Amino acid sequence: MSSQPRRQGWILGLDLGIASVGWACLEHDGQGKPTGILAAGTHVFEAAVENGQAADQTPAAKRRAVRSQRRLLWRRRQRRRKTARLLQQAGLLPAGPMDTSEELGKLIKGLDADLAKRWSSRVPPSQRDRLVYHIRAAAAQGPVEPDELGRAIYHLAQRRGFKSNRRADRKADDKETGKVKEGINELRRLMHEAGARTLGAYFATVDPHERRIRNRYTHRAMYEEEFEAIWSAQQPHHAVLTPELHDALHDALFFQRPIRKQPGLVGMCSLVQGKRRAPKALRAYQRFRMLQGVNHLRIDEPGRSARPLTAEERKKVIEALEREGDLTFAKLRQKKLLALPKEVEFDLAQAQFDRGEDKKGDRKIIGHRTDAKLRKVLGDCFDALTEEEKDQLVHELRSIPTEEGLIRRATRHWHFTMEQAEQLADLQLEDGYAALSLTAINRLLPHLEQGLSYAEARKREFPESFKSEDALDALPPVDKAIDNLNNPSVRRAMRELRMVVNALIREHGKPGRIHIELA
Repeated sequence: MSSQPRRQGWILGLDLGIASVGWACLEHDGQGKPTGILAAGTHVFEAAVENGQAADQTPAAKRRAVRSQRRLLWRRRQRRRKTARLLQQAGLLPAGPMDTSEELGKLIKGLDADLAKRWSSRVPPSQRDRLVYHIRAAAAQGPVEPDELGRAIYHLAQRRGFKSNRRADRKADDKETGKVKEGINELRRLMHEAGARTLGAYFATVDPHERRIRNRYTHRAMYEEEFEAIWSAQQPHHAVLTPELHDALHDALFFQRPIRKQPGLVGMCSLVQGKRRAPKALRAYQRFRMLQGVNHLRIDEPGRSARPLTAEERKKVIEALEREGDLTFAKLRQKKLLALPKEVEFDLAQAQFDRGEDKKGDRKIIGHRTDAKLRKVLGDCFDALTEEEKDQLVHELRSIPTEEGLIRRATRHWHFTMEQAEQLADLQLEDGYAALSLTAINRLLPHLEQGLSYAEARKREFPESFKSEDALDALPPVDKAIDNLNNPSVRRAMRELRMVVNALIREHGKPGRIHIELA
């Protein structure tokens, strides 16, 4: 930056991206019209993310992924060691050291060699690689020796199947999640066709040269069912199989830590101090956003000034948005809704929240996605619920962590059919958080119901939010100015922006106007 005389009231233009800040300082004629360029340039910096992707591409995320993998492997070793120790104490595994993975592996290999000799007359050489599955199948049907029982149970600890965690699945790739479920359903079908009572019994009949056994998608429930089948078949023959040992082994085999909740990472409401932002899936926010879009929608007919929706048009559009969810502008023009010609345009320029396009690139108005999805699954059952019951249902969909628990709740408490319950368990509500808290939304909603714009509703309920704060001589540190800024791209860009703006203020004085363009 070259030295320039300090001027008051100049115009600052900023173009802010994830890896650069473009800036221009303009003189003007006193009426806001630019008359000359004081200085201009670009500040380039290293992006906080790679390839402009989401926060999971940050260096910290990579370290976290590697650390999570190490933790997963450690827990898997601990699970096997704990199971083996319980079995050994009960006399179901041979005596021997197992303090390390090497010692435990040596003990299990020695047991496998002994079992291979013992079962040589019952399992042909071509099936020796499936010996443990034969033992599991036998243990689920009739009495077996103590060490055979211990080997069968220990094998369940080595491979215990997939257990869905709905909170984690919402962030996972839908295609990958669907692939897992499809594989599990296919395996259940094959078990049914083979007449296999347990998973071990089915794999004992499979020729690995024709159909693979390893790297199959299996469900945790399959292993739990087999464990209970083995326990029921063996309990009359082994006095050591006490209820206490059952509970201890079940916990060692199948316990899974719930996903830790982190409410402290949710941002704060911009209108109500001390309140955190509301989840987007909540019905109150869904209606708030829908009404905000409807109230801001303008119809631009050729030769006429843009107009808002009439009361009748507004009613039709709201009903359609509640029933179908998002609506493209093309659908709004259709005869069953507004019956407008193709040359009519729609404008949402004044909308404050979530404008977007569909997959084809058509502009759209966002509707009540939560109700539309629930109505598609439940039909008339959803419409028969009270508003409080609908809110409670959404709360349970967001808070119950497992598919099994949600299906149980849906059938026993809500009395939905099994098909409806399973579809609810697969339902993906909108993720993320709004800019406002539920308290602020509930205060603004009555005004939006009357047809007011968001700005008008905010002026009525939160007039203090329009008050300007005292001007600063320079931008303060980002961490002091903005609480809970967890997005690494935004945090890096804000810090670099502060550095550029403060340098321009030192060089040219404070600007009178600021224009910002965002990516």
